[in-house]
Amino acid sequence: MPACSYITERKKLESLFSGHLNVWKDDNIAGKFNIVSAGLRNYLPDIVYKEHERIFKDIIMHQSLSKLEQAYQEALDYSTCENLDNEKLGLLKKGGTIICTFHTGSYRVINQVLVRHHIPFSLVIAKSIIESQGEEFADLHQRFSGSGGVGSFGLIDAESPGSGLQMLRELKKGRNLVLYIDGNTGAGSEDNEKNNLCDIPFLGQRIFARKGIAFLAHVANSPIVPVICSRKSIDDIRLHFSDPIYPKANEARDTFAQNATRQIFDLVAPVIRKYPEQWEAWLYLHRFANVVNHTGIELKESEVAADLSGDTRLMLNVEEFGIFKLYDEGHLLRKSSYDSFAVGKDLYDLLHLAVSEPITKRQMDPYLFSQFYQNNVFVLARD
Repeated sequence: MPACSYITERKKLESLFSGHLNVWKDDNIAGKFNIVSAGLRNYLPDIVYKEHERIFKDIIMHQSLSKLEQAYQEALDYSTCENLDNEKLGLLKKGGTIICTFHTGSYRVINQVLVRHHIPFSLVIAKSIIESQGEEFADLHQRFSGSGGVGSFGLIDAESPGSGLQMLRELKKGRNLVLYIDGNTGAGSEDNEKNNLCDIPFLGQRIFARKGIAFLAHVANSPIVPVICSRKSIDDIRLHFSDPIYPKANEARDTFAQNATRQIFDLVAPVIRKYPEQWEAWLYLHRFANVVNHTGIELKESEVAADLSGDTRLMLNVEEFGIFKLYDEGHLLRKSSYDSFAVGKDLYDLLHLAVSEPITKRQMDPYLFSQFYQNNVFVLARD
């Protein structure tokens, strides 16, 4: 594909997301925004709410850009590998290394970088992604294998019960693995997934992080090379290759897994703080969030609600609450705790309206309004 096509497509995406995405026009998009807003509120509380919508739009744009750049080798002309010295390059070419990365920046360009350096690898991703983008990955397989020789690129279904053994065999054969440690799916049963988690501090809170990558490294005695991608500007993609993390034979496997997992997340934290809009995992952070000592707001006195006139103008307290739909059922989300409450269609429509326009007390059932107002679901509308 000619480079001009890549630039043309990139400019189209920039134009599409330059303020034209209406977050509140579609229930699905609005729901995703509120989930992202809850994550930002809990994990990066210094970012004020009025910045959340811009960050959300940029997350969607970077997600689209990353997918675009996976399909164009010309994206490498705008990419720089940092800290990829001869020692690390030799380690990767030797094989049997776990390349651990995140959904940050143009995260898919790592595939292009490895192919350019003739480094064979298998990409470990969820079955749903393989199925939904099957044709695209088939094309990648053909292009990448053609560039690096037969078998230079492979796919492993991360959700397959046998994926752990398959990855171990690949490492033992001297093949590299590329895994995303901040993914939202895992392999095996629910019990196995719980055993695969460890509680670690992250940004302004804690998360249940998946320690399986570090556990696998210890079993296989394979080094982990963390790679963190970021975008300094639209045409300046950076991939930072961190120093390898080597398993220690005299360190208990679970201890190493927990310590290494925390070390890896500590590496990406400053990048997410600097470029919050470049972390795709905000879209599903709630699935592994562990919000402790959340800074909820004090309850109002219940009798205050009774003192308000029926014509009092009110707005949804969007800094603390959001709305979303799940299987066409409306929910009210308390952002500080990720708790959600099912609401009927009429109430959902009223809450949706209260995001952008004032409503009045008389539009709600008096008892329900009292409960909502006491819990700060509503704030007085500014004149």
